[in-house]
Amino acid sequence: MTEIEKKVQFIISKQVPTMLIIVVGLIVFCVQNVSAVSKKDTLSVLKGIVVDSSSNQPLQFVTLRIKNTKTGAVSSKNGSFALKLSQGRYILTASMVGYTTYEQEVTIENDTTSLTIALSQKSLSIAEVMVDAEPMGIRIMRRAIAKKQEQSIRLERYNYRLYTKFVASLDSLTSGYSNKTNDTTILAIFESFSKGYFKKSDNFYNEIYQRRQTANIPQQNNVVAFGTNLNIYDDIIDFLGEEIFTPFNPKALDFYNFELEGQFVENDSTIVNKIVVTPKTGQRRLFTGVLYLDDKTNSPLRFEAVPNEAVSLPFSASLKVKQTFSDFNQQNFSYTLPHALSITSSASAKIFWIIAPRGDINIETVAFDYEINKPFNDDVFSNRKVESTETADIFDSTYWNDYIQLPLRSEEELAYNQIRINIEYPDSLVPIGFFEEYLRPINRVIARTGRRPFTDRTDIFKFNRVHGLYLGLGLIHQIGDNLEVLGKIGYGFSDNRYYGQTTAVFFPDAKRQIQIGASVYDILQRRDEPYRVQTALISTVALFAKNDYGDYYYNRGMELFVQFGAGQLQFIRPEYFEHPYSLKLYYKNEDHRTARTNTQFSFFNRNALFRDNPEIADVTQRMVGYELNLNYNSRRRFSRIGMQLKGKFSSPEYLASAVDFQQYEGSFFWKFRTLPLWETTITFHSVFSRGTILPQNYYSLETVASNVAPIGDVYRVMGVKEFYGDRIFAFNVEHNLGEIVPGILRIPNIASFGLEFIATFNAAWTDFGALSMMEVPELRKTTSQTSDRWYYEVGLGINKFLLFLRTDVTVRLSQVNSPRFIITFGNATF
Repeated sequence: MTEIEKKVQFIISKQVPTMLIIVVGLIVFCVQNVSAVSKKDTLSVLKGIVVDSSSNQPLQFVTLRIKNTKTGAVSSKNGSFALKLSQGRYILTASMVGYTTYEQEVTIENDTTSLTIALSQKSLSIAEVMVDAEPMGIRIMRRAIAKKQEQSIRLERYNYRLYTKFVASLDSLTSGYSNKTNDTTILAIFESFSKGYFKKSDNFYNEIYQRRQTANIPQQNNVVAFGTNLNIYDDIIDFLGEEIFTPFNPKALDFYNFELEGQFVENDSTIVNKIVVTPKTGQRRLFTGVLYLDDKTNSPLRFEAVPNEAVSLPFSASLKVKQTFSDFNQQNFSYTLPHALSITSSASAKIFWIIAPRGDINIETVAFDYEINKPFNDDVFSNRKVESTETADIFDSTYWNDYIQLPLRSEEELAYNQIRINIEYPDSLVPIGFFEEYLRPINRVIARTGRRPFTDRTDIFKFNRVHGLYLGLGLIHQIGDNLEVLGKIGYGFSDNRYYGQTTAVFFPDAKRQIQIGASVYDILQRRDEPYRVQTALISTVALFAKNDYGDYYYNRGMELFVQFGAGQLQFIRPEYFEHPYSLKLYYKNEDHRTARTNTQFSFFNRNALFRDNPEIADVTQRMVGYELNLNYNSRRRFSRIGMQLKGKFSSPEYLASAVDFQQYEGSFFWKFRTLPLWETTITFHSVFSRGTILPQNYYSLETVASNVAPIGDVYRVMGVKEFYGDRIFAFNVEHNLGEIVPGILRIPNIASFGLEFIATFNAAWTDFGALSMMEVPELRKTTSQTSDRWYYEVGLGINKFLLFLRTDVTVRLSQVNSPRFIITFGNATF
């Protein structure tokens, strides 16, 4: 007899009042019923696959709904879907543009119910006809483009929710293991839910509030949210830097052929036009595909397309785009906005006929819960384009179960589990490929030093002719929400000198549009532009070619600054973003000392000597200055037009400085199209100085280093530090001629991206003012002293050789008795 039975017998034997027994019985009855209700309300899963009834191929973006409810989903790439439902009877509908709507009563009795749905294609009713001598397809698209232009005027802003899934795969031979039954291995999966915002013109922001990813991806790296910024309904879309004109561009009728293949009736009353879209020319980036349009609203319902040959994708990658749209009726107008998007790409990187790794990318998104032309805080557009909330990584299983838009395919579920096992139990990875065993651990260490808390790899190791080998460490740390501290320390083995820097930056506002900072440093300062020929390249050519590009001096001092930023944060380098518009005001108090050449070490060319490091004036210099950026950043160009203005001022009277001078510097660039596939980039750089200019404040023209050309406006035949000045005017023009004939020069194993030709012209003038101080012969060379007065060169470059390389043949036409040619190499220009 159980303890409960004994207690019940005791109650009865003691003849407890009848009312008490009734109460106990009611409690037991209620508990039993609550348990039964809980069991009944447990959600079951209705899952399945949707296929074409004729071909048995899976159908993507089929809309599945439970009739008379708000419950719904869309099918994923392999046609799969999943719905969370309580047990009971329902009517399930499945619909897709161009297919007959499916309807079936389903009974949910078990935890999981599976079914297969076959949809039949609708037959097209009419063929192409002529109306007023204009083809029907063109007439329909003329109306659709006009409607789109009206929407562009009416649509001020909107917000929405977005589910994104990004899957990256690699062939199993290259990856070294397999988590699928075929020859493709899923390397990584990113998923996220985000809140998206749009504001005219082209302001986009997505805030991730839930995310998950495979175990090999750090949480902070999951910033995947392909919002409505990739929208076929826009005039132009930017894909990997390639601007593609869509069928809804105002000039689309000049670019595309639109042929009406036929019509069919959707939802018993809606007439849908099926339009075949083909480019009129191969000299413009366009799409080829099929477009479905609502004949009444002139709105797109679905578009399936591939880019034409003028779109140059890496490794001749294949690319397929599918997008569906939804209409929202508001204030007597039907707004058309993206609903679901699929991007599928596959590329084989054949390199020198030795290796041919194949990579696949599959992106799927679903947008929902739109709010159109409703106010929201515009401050969101001062953030990066994608941010995440503090709670994004706290996994909410209930939310994912309730709102998941595209169910994981079986191979994706397997990959989630397999990658986790490989991380937790490395020995289980059988077999282990060469890449996994030897290269990946090294790559992980190198990659780690390029992310926070590390400042930069060159703060760990670098080499030049002054300090020789340098070893150190740079760290950056966030203290609370408003304070960031940076520290660097290192040692130069050739000059036997310690270096260090400490910087603290306070952010008064949450958006970090204002920065107030202080820095104390004892460093080896470069006099030239540090972001053109960067430190990593200097270390490489100094070690292997005995050619040190930089001019250096010892700089011990401090800086106080305040900076104001505006505009949406732009990517500069990993974990480093800047506002496109900024103004920095600063004060510097510095002690400058000449640095000498202290080493002649190099792996090669040992009989040569390093160029002497120029002498400077050993003084204490105090100055104030400003830096104004308008769509400009010294490290990276992120727009088509931009400008930078700088000024610095030193005065013995007001700043107790050893020198009295003013310097003004301006930079400007403009990138524009001359023909559909041709682009021209023009840059200007000028410097004007007044007063006593010390050698540490001289400017030099930026050149190549040992035939290696950095990206940007540099002089390719000019010698390193050949010309100096405190008054400079530099002019550079690059005209990208594209592939000439798209697709012709896409050579497997060598130039699968397609070779581009770039014509260049560079000119410059330099001079010194009358008060420039110190007669330092190696720093007193200017173009104005030569008979030509100006320096100029012309050249022709071949771009995207081996995908990432560029080579130029340039001829110098000034300061020489006969033209001088040089061949240079560098990173490809994109």
